[in-house]
This record gives sequence, structure tokens and C-alpha cells, in this order.
Amino acid sequence: MRKWFFLFIDRLFMLFTTPAGITVARIYCTHETREAFELLWTKFWDTVEQVTGRPVQFKFMDGKGLLAILVDGCKAQADGCGDALLKQNAKRKNTRITETDPRIIVQYILRTCDIHLDRYFQSSIQLVPTHV
Repeated sequence: MRKWFFLFIDRLFMLFTTPAGITVARIYCTHETREAFELLWTKFWDTVEQVTGRPVQFKFMDGKGLLAILVDGCKAQADGCGDALLKQNAKRKNTRITETDPRIIVQYILRTCDIHLDRYFQSSIQLVPTHV
């Protein structure tokens, strides 16, 4: 499993933004598969726990912690995140979530980047017939 992590993750950037919101990391994946993204999310959250000594907290699971995960809208990215979130939820003794479907649990936290969403709509508009 460890060698997959290094094959799939191209770069990890740590940067900080405004006090209104903080970007903890940007991760770029070279393979857009569900398995690759599940591994990416799992290893990232495991790494945060190793570095800080505390597990990543999610507001929807723990009542405090991350409010959202911003992604570009790739289906494999969302599915892999859902799989990884189910694993995170299973580790918790006092979780507030009983969901077992990765396609549902991911809806609590995943958000699509406005720029990527706009690009998708703009490219989709060309597929609509002009008489509609």
C-alpha cells in the first residue's frame, strides 16, 4: 500500500490563507481512480494524525473540526473520499453518523470548487440545442 501512495501523489503543498479560512494542504493526484483517491484521502488524514498526535476531526462526525472539503468535481475523487470517510467514521466511538453508503456520507462535507463548477456548466451549455 505504501508504494501506491507515492505513485499516485504528485505533490503536496502546505500553505496558509486568510483568517476567514485556512488551506491546510493541496494534493495533486496523477491517477484519477476511486482507489487512488481513497488511498490519497486515507494517507493524508493518517499523516495529519501522525504529525499532530490527534485524528482529523470532521464537524459532521465529531461536532467540531473540518466544515468542508473542496474538490474539483471528479467522480472518482468524490467516491474515493466517501470510502475514506466511512473508514474515518468507523474509527470513532461516539460518531454522530450512522451512514454506510460512501455516496451519501460524502455529501455531508464535500463541496465543488466554484471555478470548476462554472467550467463544467460553460462546457455543458454547448451541448444544449439552440432551440431549447
